[in-house]
Amino acid sequence: RGLTLHKTMLGRISVLGSATRVFEKKSLLIILDKDAVLSYGSRRIALRSMATDKAMMREWMTWKMLAALGMKVPEVHFTRINFNKGQKVGIYLSIEWMGENFLAGNDMDVNGEFFQPEDAFHCGDLHTTDVDRMALCFNKITPPDEDYSSLSKMASAVKNATDENMHQVLAKYFDDETVINWIVTNSLVTNGDTYNKNYWLFRDPKKDKWTVIPWDYNLTFGRTYDAF
Repeated sequence: RGLTLHKTMLGRISVLGSATRVFEKKSLLIILDKDAVLSYGSRRIALRSMATDKAMMREWMTWKMLAALGMKVPEVHFTRINFNKGQKVGIYLSIEWMGENFLAGNDMDVNGEFFQPEDAFHCGDLHTTDVDRMALCFNKITPPDEDYSSLSKMASAVKNATDENMHQVLAKYFDDETVINWIVTNSLVTNGDTYNKNYWLFRDPKKDKWTVIPWDYNLTFGRTYDAF
């Protein structure tokens, strides 16, 4: 994007996600020290390796398709990373970190509720509706409290919906276009790594409606964990 940083900034680096740990080229998460945030603008930098995609286009194309549909999605761009003073160079897909800055940048109320399904428990498909178990199924990003009542209420309505009235339930509880566009895009790009995880939910406190925010499209267009 033409951005060149000339200032040395301290921080730490780790592998992003679990799937790319088996590959030589791993996805990376860079967490800058707090005093570096003013220089860069964000403390976290997420870099997807695209290790299973030799074309390095599938994930980028999916994000651009979602953006063209008007979905609330993170900003993504290709970036060249130099390691050890240029001894090794790699092309990565930089994905905007999801948090309050993302909400504010997309005209979403930062006082709203923001949830991400918990990867380890695989219950983001809303089959669990018990408010006491919701904390196992979802991480609550904002606000930082333990109130899962609104999520439990919505999950109960979806779980109890019939084929005949599902469209009414979606219209009542959701910005339903985000649900439709999400499902259609997942079908078009053959994304099977979702529905029980790999998405975000945002509840607008004024409209009392939920927005689906897609996430994680590295395994699309026939991509799997198979390195070959």
